[in-house]
Amino acid sequence: MALEHDILVFEGDYAGPEVVREGIKVLREVERQNKGTKFNLKYRLIGGSSWDAEGVTISQSTLSEAASVSAVLLGAVGGPKWTSTAVPVESGLGKLRKAMDAFGNLRPINFVAPSLVEQSALKTERCAGTNMVIVRELTGGMYFGEKTEHDGSFNMAADTDLYTRAEIERAARLAGKLATATSPPQPVISLDKANALASCGRLWRGVVSQVMAAEFPHVPLQHMLIDTAAMVMASSPTRLNGVVLTSNMFGDIISDEGAAIIGSIGLLPSASLCGIPETLDGGGRVRGIYEPIHGKFRKEDPPAC
Repeated sequence: MALEHDILVFEGDYAGPEVVREGIKVLREVERQNKGTKFNLKYRLIGGSSWDAEGVTISQSTLSEAASVSAVLLGAVGGPKWTSTAVPVESGLGKLRKAMDAFGNLRPINFVAPSLVEQSALKTERCAGTNMVIVRELTGGMYFGEKTEHDGSFNMAADTDLYTRAEIERAARLAGKLATATSPPQPVISLDKANALASCGRLWRGVVSQVMAAEFPHVPLQHMLIDTAAMVMASSPTRLNGVVLTSNMFGDIISDEGAAIIGSIGLLPSASLCGIPETLDGGGRVRGIYEPIHGKFRKEDPPAC
């Protein structure tokens, strides 16, 4: 009996199409080696390419379709061609994440080959052995909060950093689940700004503490301020080995800092999950968005991405 998966493919902008083509080769090889598996690819538009063709960053019909597919394969969104559009073309990616409820972004920071340690921005003795996965909450926080744009005089603007208990709980559960993939469990290191901020600070720390104590009491939990974590990442990254849990904005920033450890942002994958796998052995399938995190660079090394 054939096992079929509907995959929505967004080649995207600039280097995106070239990178996606390499990903498609991998899917076809999986089909070749697993005769009962078939990937049904459906190509759609997002970002700048969607804006040029349809005048929107992603169409409503595409968003509706994304809610029913097995997974999304994405290249890159945006680029210098679309810096003056009425709506930022990158907003299409945010809409896609929200429509799919892809709340948990996983970004592993490790060296896939020992030879890559020499390409790090850090000295070998400082970065060798780095092995962490960043769990970034992806559908809440400042990027999705209420916004007040400036009126053209550039005097005032505002972004609201809003989190609910439920949004933080499920991100914490995902981190806890990933930590239990090893025996003994890996530590969960939760990053926040509890000394200054209410939402991604004190609320975040309180909810994470409650979830971990109630559901993952055997998993070591450490809270760390985001500014401290940024310093540790740049000096002794192995101190963050394990599962690093962050809010949306903090995760966006510190995962790019992690790319400097590996030597290139083009070497880091990304999976944005729409649920928490029941098992971590490949049997607990959940829907998700799969993409490199290099963004909209004009040139990449597609096989590496």
